[in-house]
Amino acid sequence: MRTDCESAKHFRTDLDLSSCMQGSEFTTKEQMSFSAAVMLSTVDNFDVIVTDRLHVAIANALIGKQVYVLDNSYGKLSGVYKGSMHHLPNIHLCDEVPRDIGNNRYSHL
Repeated sequence: MRTDCESAKHFRTDLDLSSCMQGSEFTTKEQMSFSAAVMLSTVDNFDVIVTDRLHVAIANALIGKQVYVLDNSYGKLSGVYKGSMHHLPNIHLCDEVPRDIGNNRYSHL
């Protein structure tokens, strides 16, 4: 979940992945690959992801996780969802964090 100005609401978060590397500039392919590997290895620990970050939603949808997407402050996520992800059975656009998302391990990222 975002903790910056793009967050639509202040939801509880387990981890703001971007804050882990805040201030870093990823300029080389190796640095960008490392950043992606950190994100993917983190989210791989969970069956269900609740996020308001577009790249987290896309990556997790592609690796088969159940993804609940909350829109950001200016509608980017809902626009992308409606334009290209609405047909994926494992990704869901939500107005609020689902109260019951099953008995799966989940995290707000």
